[in-house]
Amino acid sequence: MARNLWFDSPCGTARRRVTQYHDVAHELAGWWAAAAATLFTAVTLFGVAVAQILACATNMYAIHPHLSKRTWALIWGVPMGLFAAVPGYRSARLLSALALVGTTFTAWFVVAAAADAARDAPPTGLPPMKWWPTEPRGLFVGGSVIGGALGTHAIFFEIVESLATPARFGSAFLVGQAWVWTLVLPHSLAANAVWGSGLAKSDSVYALLPRSPALAASVWLMNLHQVLVYGLVLMPLSYYAERLARVHTRALPLRLLARAPVVAAVLIVALAIPFYGALNALMSAAGVPALSFVLPCLIFNVAFAAPDARDAAAHPPSTVLGWTGLSPAAAWRVAGWFNWILAAFWAVAGMGAGIYYSVAAIVASARTWGVFADCFQCGVPSAG
Repeated sequence: MARNLWFDSPCGTARRRVTQYHDVAHELAGWWAAAAATLFTAVTLFGVAVAQILACATNMYAIHPHLSKRTWALIWGVPMGLFAAVPGYRSARLLSALALVGTTFTAWFVVAAAADAARDAPPTGLPPMKWWPTEPRGLFVGGSVIGGALGTHAIFFEIVESLATPARFGSAFLVGQAWVWTLVLPHSLAANAVWGSGLAKSDSVYALLPRSPALAASVWLMNLHQVLVYGLVLMPLSYYAERLARVHTRALPLRLLARAPVVAAVLIVALAIPFYGALNALMSAAGVPALSFVLPCLIFNVAFAAPDARDAAAHPPSTVLGWTGLSPAAAWRVAGWFNWILAAFWAVAGMGAGIYYSVAAIVASARTWGVFADCFQCGVPSAG
């Protein structure tokens, strides 16, 4: 893995990158781990692709409400599907870097806008900020969204760094996480402090901000971000479809036939269930806890259950827990129990409760606005 495999050739190396998680999971823990890794990766990629279309529609409606969100979803979603015709991504690093410009600008633009709004607040001050949800649904849906934001926004930092220099994955992971926490938390806290009640009724903070050139720039930068992310996640998702259709080694026209249903399914789901907040929470609950916490913890415990495997470990727990004075054997036991607890917590709270309450929110929105809603959360909800 000394070379950066993602960028070397149009097709073959992208396939190797997509199957890397699958292959490593299979080698370490067996077929069940490989199957679970493939399933949850596909679910996450599909959800992210749907979310990009909905985000584009919501963003554009904020500055051009003369068209409905469903119309904006079609205007953006159909051309984005053309990414399926791209054989491979030799410039994924550049696309990822460009995509991060929009999120970084928007995060700090929201902080600045919130500061302006707080400065212009009435003499009575801002309404008190709610630090804790009043019902389980808010806890688990909100937790899923935050977990998804913290668990996925830095992933391309980690991928490109580990592909180019695998030994630097640890430092790349820490840098990526440090950056994403400064990206997610400041603007989230600022927006909730100033517009908390309004955010509960809107899928986007854009609907609450005054019109300005900075707002328009943020919308267009974020839409550039959504388009690039859609393209980045569509490639591995398309390869899964090619593998299922057994055309992954054939010419591009045949592979396009396998990719087309994926693009169509993403667009149909985006149009049928345009409830961005709830759908984002469902995607986060269904994929991120499994890929970021549950599977890694389970695979680690299974892979290093045998003494021989522990002796061959490159980074045994004692290298991290050495300051505690624990013996190597005790450090392995502590790491094992910690992994079991972490996996159980995220499986129950992150996946179980998160999926349940996210689906409940989608059902409630569908009953209020209808499936294939013309304009979710704008105007008067449709009957039924």
